[in-house]
Amino acid sequence: MTRDEAKDYDYDLDVDGYYYKDVDKVIDKIFDDFESRKCENCKYGKPILNNRISCENGLLSFSYVALTLDKDFGCNKWKSKT
Repeated sequence: MTRDEAKDYDYDLDVDGYYYKDVDKVIDKIFDDFESRKCENCKYGKPILNNRISCENGLLSFSYVALTLDKDFGCNKWKSKT
């Protein structure tokens, strides 16, 4: 589901007489978090060139060799720098 599809979804948000008005803000926050999960924001990613990152975690379970990737690549082993 894309950000726009999530915002256009027909949510039944009237719960116990309370309507959630900030759904778009919540959706934006969730999507911003997921979209920020790329090598340049990962604690394992080390910049080496303008558009390239060296992954020091290794994407393959049998390989711990640093890989060179695009800085906007994302994987399931992502960890925040903070």
